[in-house]
Amino acid sequence: MERALPGSCYVLIAGTGAAGLAAAFAAACAGLDVCLIEKDQWIGGTTAFSGGVLWAPGHRVAGRVGTDEDVVTALAYLRAEAGNHLNAPMAERFLKEVPRILDRLVNEAGLDLTAPVYPDYHPALDGWTDQGRTLRPKPFDGRKLGPDIHLVRPPLPTMTILGGMMVSADDMKPLMHAMSSIANALHSANLIGRYAFDRLVHRRATRLT
Repeated sequence: MERALPGSCYVLIAGTGAAGLAAAFAAACAGLDVCLIEKDQWIGGTTAFSGGVLWAPGHRVAGRVGTDEDVVTALAYLRAEAGNHLNAPMAERFLKEVPRILDRLVNEAGLDLTAPVYPDYHPALDGWTDQGRTLRPKPFDGRKLGPDIHLVRPPLPTMTILGGMMVSADDMKPLMHAMSSIANALHSANLIGRYAFDRLVHRRATRLT
């Protein structure tokens, strides 16, 4: 992945995880000269290892409308989770800005998100809620990246099946009950067939989730 660095740039960003890529996008939209660097052989950082799930109180995905109360209660939950380790001004700024930032990434960068019904982790804590704060990306067709698909960090083997096939939470039930209905059987066959074709043509899975 080694490429020559420019002699100068206006904005230098180190790391190609979600934070670095979002910062690069914002800087480029502002018309700034951006250089995004990565020390690893792949792009994606630790974001590519995770499920890509976002904790974003007040988001406006799936018709949810953020309110000031979302900031107050979410901040209470962060305080309960982090105790005296919480940087309160930074946390409050994050909670106030994250809906606007996500709006821009969805509307201008094409980020495609869904809002599953995921509760916060610890229901006994102040500010806890059983849904509405969590987002995850929808499966992405890596073939849109062309040859650059090979620059994307492969998933952890323990997070895949059949030696590299990525599956989302929505895929698990059809795969585990493939013989229980025609719909589940077709869904499973499509996933496995696509993965087999990808391995032959692209040498890796291109359905990223």
